[in-house]
Amino acid sequence: MDLDTRGAGMSKKILAAAIWVTLLISSFPLNSQQSSQVDNDAALDRLRAALKVQFRDTAELHVHQTISFTVTDARGRVRKKNKGMVNLLYEGFNDTKPYDIAGEMEIPPGEALNVMMHGLHKVAATSDFWSIFPVVQILMTHWPVPYDFAFTPGGVKMTPRDGCQVFTMEYTHRPGNWPPYWPDLPCGTGEFQLDRNILQRFDFEADGLPVQMELEPFKKCTLKRYHSRVEYHTIMLPNDADPFVVPQRVTTTLETDKGTIEIVSSYEPNEPPGKNFASQDYKRVADAK
Repeated sequence: MDLDTRGAGMSKKILAAAIWVTLLISSFPLNSQQSSQVDNDAALDRLRAALKVQFRDTAELHVHQTISFTVTDARGRVRKKNKGMVNLLYEGFNDTKPYDIAGEMEIPPGEALNVMMHGLHKVAATSDFWSIFPVVQILMTHWPVPYDFAFTPGGVKMTPRDGCQVFTMEYTHRPGNWPPYWPDLPCGTGEFQLDRNILQRFDFEADGLPVQMELEPFKKCTLKRYHSRVEYHTIMLPNDADPFVVPQRVTTTLETDKGTIEIVSSYEPNEPPGKNFASQDYKRVADAK
């Protein structure tokens, strides 16, 4: 009788312990999800806080944009190379008109024939769009692709929450001046490199590849990789105490089975029309220290 009672008591203890362990284990995914959400929000908040200051819409900068468009064949031999230059008014971000951040382009008279003949103004816009993509992605509340964010040793990484559809880049459905090498809906992995909460570099690797498409100048081909890297530098504007982050170099690479397209844009401060500021009045933060 005593043995049975002790056995029953032991069974209850074992059952209670089993239930406690089960509840503890089942709580792990919830805690993990909560922790992941906290990390996601913290990473996103860090980016937003930095970008709202650095890309504020109260600042603007006139820049020379030098464009290089290079096509190599499958063996790496250069088949086409065009260069040109445009003037650009680089403005801050405004949520009501996000793409106006780099929306005022002017072609210098001496460059007009070369730029228009080779469509370099459209190619330049591809770089300009990538230069603002991190800002639009982070600060726009209605971007169609939801992303998750996580801290990395050098900054923040973003990944599409629900994956990506097949990559598309349809020329025929675009307005006349729309950038020809801009994806219909950019979707992929992005990495932000930060230094003391200042954006230094952004890398974007498109998902949804490989895919067959019509792509100039290769015509029908298989696009295997689409990558863009934006390198930023920080400018101190005259009579402005806060730094302003602007692109320094944008490199976009499209790799296909027939060859590679590389678009490189470099940006340098330019004298604003009608102002008494020389280009040297714009100080990079690194130079001003």
